[in-house]
Amino acid sequence: MDSLPRSSVIAAAAFGGLVFYYALSLTRGKRLPPGPRRLPVIGNVHQMPVESPWMAFSEWGKTYGDIIHVDILGQPLIIINSTKVAKELLDRRSAVYSDRPHFEFASLVRDIHFDHASPGHGRRPVSLKNHAEGYALLMSDVSISVGYDETFVLQPYGENWRKQRRLIAQDFGLSSTPKYYPLQEKEAAILVRNLLKDPSSLVEQIKLRIGIIIIRVTYGYYIQTPDDPFLTTPLQAMVNFGKATAPGNFLVDFIPALKHVPRWMPGSGFLQTADEWRKIVWDASWNPYDWCKKNLETGKTLMPNLCGNYVQEAGGKMSHDDEMKLVWAASSVMGGGLDTNMSSALSFFMAMILNPAIQTKAQAELDSVVGKDRLPTLNDKPNLPYIRSIMAEVFRWAPAIPLGIPHATSDHDVYEGYDIPKGSLIMPNVWHMLHDPEVYPNPMEFNPERFNGSDAEMAKVYLSFGFGRRICPGMHFAEGTLFSIIATTLATCDILPGLDANGNEVMPKYAYTPGTITFPEAFPVRLRPRSPHATALLSDPKKTTVLVIGGGPAGSSAATILRREGHDVTLFEASKFPRYHVGESMLPSLRNYLNFMGVEDEFVKHGFLNKPGACFKLVPNLRESWTDFTALGPGYATWNVIRSEMDELLLRHAAKEGVQVFEETKVDEVQFEGDPKTSRPISATWTSKDGSSGKIEFDWLVDASGRAGVMSTKYLNNRQMRESLRNVAVWGYWKDVKRYGVGTKKANSAWFEALRDESGWAWIIPLHNGTTSVGFVMHQSISNKKKAILKPDGTRPSLTEHYLDQLQYVPGVRELIGDKGSFIPGSTKSASDFSYSATRYSGDHFRIIGDAANFVDPFFSSGVHIGMTGALSAAATICASIKGQVDEATSQAWHDAKVGIAHTRFLVVVLSAYKQMRLQSTAVLGDLDSENFDEAFDMFRPVIFGLADSQKKLTDTQVQDIMDICQSFFDPNVNEDDIHSARQRYGVDLIKMQAPVLGKQKIDELAKGDEIGERVLKKFDALKVFSDDVEATYMGRNPLLGYKANVKRGELGLTKVDASEEATETDEIIVAAP
Repeated sequence: MDSLPRSSVIAAAAFGGLVFYYALSLTRGKRLPPGPRRLPVIGNVHQMPVESPWMAFSEWGKTYGDIIHVDILGQPLIIINSTKVAKELLDRRSAVYSDRPHFEFASLVRDIHFDHASPGHGRRPVSLKNHAEGYALLMSDVSISVGYDETFVLQPYGENWRKQRRLIAQDFGLSSTPKYYPLQEKEAAILVRNLLKDPSSLVEQIKLRIGIIIIRVTYGYYIQTPDDPFLTTPLQAMVNFGKATAPGNFLVDFIPALKHVPRWMPGSGFLQTADEWRKIVWDASWNPYDWCKKNLETGKTLMPNLCGNYVQEAGGKMSHDDEMKLVWAASSVMGGGLDTNMSSALSFFMAMILNPAIQTKAQAELDSVVGKDRLPTLNDKPNLPYIRSIMAEVFRWAPAIPLGIPHATSDHDVYEGYDIPKGSLIMPNVWHMLHDPEVYPNPMEFNPERFNGSDAEMAKVYLSFGFGRRICPGMHFAEGTLFSIIATTLATCDILPGLDANGNEVMPKYAYTPGTITFPEAFPVRLRPRSPHATALLSDPKKTTVLVIGGGPAGSSAATILRREGHDVTLFEASKFPRYHVGESMLPSLRNYLNFMGVEDEFVKHGFLNKPGACFKLVPNLRESWTDFTALGPGYATWNVIRSEMDELLLRHAAKEGVQVFEETKVDEVQFEGDPKTSRPISATWTSKDGSSGKIEFDWLVDASGRAGVMSTKYLNNRQMRESLRNVAVWGYWKDVKRYGVGTKKANSAWFEALRDESGWAWIIPLHNGTTSVGFVMHQSISNKKKAILKPDGTRPSLTEHYLDQLQYVPGVRELIGDKGSFIPGSTKSASDFSYSATRYSGDHFRIIGDAANFVDPFFSSGVHIGMTGALSAAATICASIKGQVDEATSQAWHDAKVGIAHTRFLVVVLSAYKQMRLQSTAVLGDLDSENFDEAFDMFRPVIFGLADSQKKLTDTQVQDIMDICQSFFDPNVNEDDIHSARQRYGVDLIKMQAPVLGKQKIDELAKGDEIGERVLKKFDALKVFSDDVEATYMGRNPLLGYKANVKRGELGLTKVDASEEATETDEIIVAAP
């Protein structure tokens, strides 16, 4: 008696007719909606369609209209065939129409959360620490509870339902779903990859991949195999749910009294079925929740996820009732998300087989918007209207729940004169609403163009997700999964009909299985890769020529350059871009690097704020010094950037160039041929945020992992910190701050100012979104002392209070903030800016670049420049080794020298600036006698050495001369008139960027007491120190160690210089390295 034929139902109705007759009589005298004629007692039971009832109800609509009344043994059933009626009743009158019908077999008819072991005290809650014990108590209950009505889908409308819905909506609402995009995108790619291997597994693969997504986001558990109980048990529970809620399957739904029959009585087999199904529901709901809760402490639970988020938020203080609501809400996610998504995905594949022209048009849009060198992402969705239209048409053409989940009225209502009795079942015929020829002409035709690209028109089909207060709270998440499947499949494959045994194509038919949730009847399918490269995009990386760790500017740049040279490059980035990063002020060199990588136009179009130069106010009583970047030549202005946007632009460009980019993928370990300090790296193990993991082999490694510095800190142990530059930064963002130099060519320049108490310096950097970055940098010890000063009330200042307190020391910053500038609350941030370098930046088949290699200081904004210099050097030396232009040892030495030189140039100028900031009362720059400065500078003398052919160490005098030159960079007493006058006296050839560095002795000889001329010559010598670092092609101008770079796309590498060129190498190249 587990499943009954129609005749049994009718026969049973006779037995129970008297029970329902009274309920039937209550409807007499009321003006009910029209419907088929009823028979006494049984009503319209004999007329209810068994197969495709939505189509039958659609036909009834031609006779009875948009709202139809049917009687099922006295139970009023209202069928709605019109979107207008559904919106009016289920949406606008949702207070009355939000209940659910009661399924006796499926329901929990007694409170299973209590036992009877407390005589005199009523029932007590079952401990949730051991759900097995709770289940045993449940089994001892005399009820036949299966448990489905505890789930969000069937739970009666009320406070418990509202709380469950709130839990789901908060984690899967529109604003929350982006955190799950990478998982959805990755599983879509795995789905397509597996279907290419075995297209006959279409149904099983879709079920598995969607199940993986739902279990991961609900419990933080990543399913590895199809037979994992965390997947198979919920799947079985859902199969049983379909049977438990199908009308006519269980006689007890019509005669509730049967639940009390003895188990030995014939016909009581449904009780045994209830016992078995109850255990499955219990395990499906509690086992994954228990695992998630237990493994939050061990770190195995992958965050974020629905249960983990709320358990952590509660901090161990979750009440019994709240935990029950969470468990059943989580269980509902699987029940509500798997079969519906699976049905829609299968309908998509069927529709594409039947409509190859639609595939072609969709692929053209994907190629135009996304390109062919990366997979589409959910962030591309706004720019893919035709793909969105295909998804909307799937929802319209083949709604997964054609009749929706029935609602029930909690009170009597009247609609257009028709009585809707309290307790009526309300069945929206979603299928008819989406196939109404008055609304959708030729409704059986799959035609995405019917929406004309209008999101408003597409939104009208979303009634397939439900109505009113019962609308699916996870619809945006479900939409994301389906979009990823559609976009990924069409971007990489052609979907073709399957073949029969004779090799003939088999076209699918528009035919669906019966049930609450329907599926296309089985059909064969084939997938054909659009190109070999498309196939490669779908693969988890197993082997690559170059592995780049880190997707910041250095890593993205190195990956792009190497890929443009024709090498296979894979990039692992631990974060998900865009991600926040400070460091908004760029140097002129950026534009040339971008040009070499082919991304300059994208930067220009993006709208970053143009930056013509930088202002330095290091001496209180003198005007600021403005460094004119345009003096370097036309087109040398740069930008102030929002780093999250800039870094993402570079990373996406790398992907467009063909780099395989994997975000939220962390490198755990690097494997070597032998000793990590002396042998080459050969492979790396990785873990993705979604829980997947693997191992990748490579020929070359580029470590751009940022300050974490995988190679330097974990394997080489060769990083050395600089105590005198152990600085910390604190910053925040402001609105309505004045910009420096408005109305002049200096407009939008960054502003750098020394704190008047000689403790550090401040910055003001205007940004293109209308905000301004304002920050302070000082030594950690000074910062700690300031933060330790108590407020008048005896408490320590907050970070924001400490930050705002520094404004008193920077009058120039205060002036720019002015009266209208307002601090953005909550924007204060702090970070360590410790300076460091390493003994080497390369090894056998690896290069270290960016912050993974070294870091000078935030002053002068050198980080991105040094990172990109390292990126180009790494790419050039790797290419040189691959091509056999030089041996690997020479390539390593060249890279070490190039990165070290760039680092040292900025180190010296930063030290020069710090000297001046700590000697603000000294009017003349160049004095090295300060005790404060000497104390700091002494720590650097052992790490400054020469790397010319002679390998000689620079003398203190030479170092001081270079310092003197670099300090002149910030000299505020040189203006354009002075430069013009000096050029007339000494000649333009000496006072230009391309001229050789003169040096202190030569300047003294030339100036001979001409104070202004001396200042101009020193200023330009300081500029010349950096001139080689301005252009990306500078590596091809100046030889180093007998080689110079060939910076030309397609020919990147190193070339040996002839004797005359080699002789021009200066012996005064300095490199900072411990």
